[in-house]
Amino acid sequence: MSCNSCCVADTESSFDPAKTTSYHHAQPDVEEGYNPFGEFDGAGSQHPGSSQENRGSSPTSFEAQITFDKGLSGWQLDSVDGNRLRILEVFPTGPVAEYNASVEPERQIMPGDFVVEVNGMSKSALDMCRLMQSAGSVRLQVRRPEVFQTVSLPKGEGQIGLDLSYHPQGRSLIIRDLCEAGMIPTYNQSAARADQIHPGDYILAVNGTTGTPQELVKELTSAKMVALRVSRPATS
Repeated sequence: MSCNSCCVADTESSFDPAKTTSYHHAQPDVEEGYNPFGEFDGAGSQHPGSSQENRGSSPTSFEAQITFDKGLSGWQLDSVDGNRLRILEVFPTGPVAEYNASVEPERQIMPGDFVVEVNGMSKSALDMCRLMQSAGSVRLQVRRPEVFQTVSLPKGEGQIGLDLSYHPQGRSLIIRDLCEAGMIPTYNQSAARADQIHPGDYILAVNGTTGTPQELVKELTSAKMVALRVSRPATS
């Protein structure tokens, strides 16, 4: 058993991948007795003091040294990306909360942050989870999210042009790949480089609508005009 996420096809009858995009449900598979994903205590809820809006002048990247006890993680993670871990939730007690209490606010770990390296290991969510499970005290490289909004795009009758997946307890959609044609590939051709949509990006909202992955997909497939709020790890 591992803490990696594997994708299986979603079969919602209301979703037509031929006209929109591929859609996959990612179900985490977790080591018995230890859950690096944490226990989710509310769909997308945040505990008091854990809002990204209260960070002040946070660095875009920082190191965090945390000791994880077996069976106690203190957070909820999304590994659907496969290359990094996105933090869905930080619980009010546990190793992550203890770390946050010991550092200045601008170096606290918050929902929406990305873990991109564990003890020098990167580019494998599975290996990073295994290190956190076995190493005890670990050194994390954390990156803040870079969030941007696309202009409102006409969907027309064609494809959206995205291959999507999601964490079953998340509040976002992960872009696995881009199709050769469709609304988003066409948008990328004229968008500024920093505003282009890429595999690995997370869709946080569609036309201002936030919610479960299913709610985001519903808005994405039903709206005639689409504006996306997108998150990715900050680069600098």
